[in-house]
Amino acid sequence: MKPLLLLACLLYAMPGQAQPLPVNQWANWSSYGTAVSNLAGAVSSAAQGDHKACDFGRLALSLGTETTVTLWAKSKTNDPRPCTGAPGCNTDSGNPSGHTALGMIGLRTAWSPQLAGWQRIMLAVSTAAVTGLLRNLAHEHYWRQIGWGALVGAGSESAALLVRCDGT
Repeated sequence: MKPLLLLACLLYAMPGQAQPLPVNQWANWSSYGTAVSNLAGAVSSAAQGDHKACDFGRLALSLGTETTVTLWAKSKTNDPRPCTGAPGCNTDSGNPSGHTALGMIGLRTAWSPQLAGWQRIMLAVSTAAVTGLLRNLAHEHYWRQIGWGALVGAGSESAALLVRCDGT
């Protein structure tokens, strides 16, 4: 009798799980700020650096690569978001997370040059991780979509290494 009761409870709960999750607006809007924080830090660092044109070129390459790959991947996948169908939910594919990918841009150069290299990297990685966490809390992305976004962002940031700035 108990297994039948458990089965009935699970079947009864299934329609509730199929419902779209509402968009958590505070997390959604907060993720916009954290997504651009590393990029803003990298822009500030490039503006103060000795190789401005080269540093801005690196950022442009990273950002262009991230945007192109993210938009291409979203057009090729049909991976719904947790909020699909809920008011305020984006209608595009959720894979990869563009916010998380954008949050990775500027990892190498964001934040104050007075911080040691590893401290800058840890601060930048933490900021990017918070972006992914906020996207999940907003019900805009599943963890796998956030992971793919992080990989796209890291790969795009690595593309900047193709541009050499006086031996760096």
